[in-house]
Amino acid sequence: MSAYLSFGVPAIIAGLLIAPVGLLTTVLGYGLVILVVAALGLFAQYRVNTRA
Repeated sequence: MSAYLSFGVPAIIAGLLIAPVGLLTTVLGYGLVILVVAALGLFAQYRVNTRA
């Protein structure tokens, strides 16, 4: 169930943002959000591994 939400909700939000902000801005924003979340995940994993 969570896999459907994790892929579906961002796609729906991106689809709704295309009309007001444009396709290029939506794609760049989507990519930026993915990069930030990935960096936070890597940072969190690094912190967990260095505490041991």
